[in-house]
Amino acid sequence: MKPLISFLFLAGCAAPPLASQDAEAAAVALLSSRVFEPPDQLRPWFVEGVEPENLPLRLVVDSPAAYDFLDVQRLRMIDGRAIVTALVALDGEPHTLDVWFEHRNGAWKVAGWTHVPHPADPAKPAPSAGADLPVPLASATFRGDEAPPALALDAPSAPAEAASAPVRIGVQRPQVTGACDAAALHRHAKTLEPALERCWADARAERGGRLTFGLDLDPKGRPTGARVEETTLLVTGLGDCVEGVVRGASEWPAPADGLCTVRVAVTFTPKR
Repeated sequence: MKPLISFLFLAGCAAPPLASQDAEAAAVALLSSRVFEPPDQLRPWFVEGVEPENLPLRLVVDSPAAYDFLDVQRLRMIDGRAIVTALVALDGEPHTLDVWFEHRNGAWKVAGWTHVPHPADPAKPAPSAGADLPVPLASATFRGDEAPPALALDAPSAPAEAASAPVRIGVQRPQVTGACDAAALHRHAKTLEPALERCWADARAERGGRLTFGLDLDPKGRPTGARVEETTLLVTGLGDCVEGVVRGASEWPAPADGLCTVRVAVTFTPKR
């Protein structure tokens, strides 16, 4: 009996249970270190009927040494599924791949992916995609599977008392379209950091991430159409708060001629 007990113990250690209620954490755990494990060990990370050996990341490089996980570029929820845009390096070149997860038996598991990785520029924010479905996901959405629960959010039970939050705000240099001064816009956007800290505190967020907002400036520098275009922070109220901060900010640098469209990526890093 002793050899059998040892075998069962080792088998249990090979693929630990996915007890995470955080889809992004499950994606990072899988894509950062387990992509090239034997399919039998990976099977608990995938829903039934989805084969681990078909994951494109395993097929597009000659060896695990040619693969690196870089970051989660974007996280979206569509029809109860978590759509993770992973930023990876293949033979040293950055690429993105959409992988979606379903919540099954208390864990987030891989349910599908786009067919091939796409070249990417990690210096640029992920393009705005809203609720657009990746084409291969459409069939999964309508196949009649169990409805996954909504991702648990950190909704505040009472207004936050602190005026600031234990978080570090990083405002990246804006992307601009039109006759805008990117450097001046960057300086102005950084003045919003205290208000963005308050948004993070009011939302009672616990983990960090990125958020990209966009806005249009009229010839006098007045902001219109403030909107959150992408985020990995699925926290109740945070996006609305950021939109309000951006919309209410005055004295944006006026375009030199006509209108200007601005996209600003902001990172939220908790202070430990």
